[in-house]
Amino acid sequence: MSRRSLSNIHSPVLMATSASTHSIHETTTADSSYIPPWTSPYVIGVAGFSGSGKTTVAQQIIKQINEPWTVLLSMDNFYKPLTQEERKRAFNSEYDFDTPEALDLELMFECVRNLKEGKRVEIPVYSFSLHDRTSETITIYGANVIIIEGIYSLYNPKLLELMDCKIYVDTDLDICYSP
Repeated sequence: MSRRSLSNIHSPVLMATSASTHSIHETTTADSSYIPPWTSPYVIGVAGFSGSGKTTVAQQIIKQINEPWTVLLSMDNFYKPLTQEERKRAFNSEYDFDTPEALDLELMFECVRNLKEGKRVEIPVYSFSLHDRTSETITIYGANVIIIEGIYSLYNPKLLELMDCKIYVDTDLDICYSP
C-alpha cells in the first residue's frame, strides 16, 4: 500500500491547519501508537444535505479555532469499494452514494476511536473517477481536534458517542449547491 502523510495531501477530503502538523506526521516510530500531550482529541461532527455547506462550515471552524493537529475527516474517503455491477451503475449515474449503506461507517468509527486513543490510523482514499478505493492511504499519527464531515456524520450511534459537539447545517434546499 502506498501511504501519504497528512502534510503532503492537498485535498479537501482531509486536511490540517498548522505547520506543526507537519512534524507530527513525518515522525515514524516502531510503535503504532502515539501518546499525544492531551488526554483525548475533541471530536466535532458536521452533517447536512448534499451541497448544504458542510465543508465550508468545517473549514471555518478550523480557521476560527486555529488549533494545531486539527484533522478534517471527510466521509467521502469512507465509501465502500463497489462490486463490478455497482461500479457499472455508478459510471451510468445510477448508483446512489447518498445512502448510509454506501459508507463503511464501521471503518470510520474504528479510525476515529483509534485517533482518540492516540493510535496511528490509515485513512482510505476513494476515487470518484474510478468509483473505487485506491491502493493509497493517508496516515495520521495523532490529532488534537477531529472534525468529521459528511451527510451521515451524525447517523451512526457509535460515532455519535465519540463526538463532543454535533452540528447540523440546515440549508434551504432551494439554495443548496447542485451541479
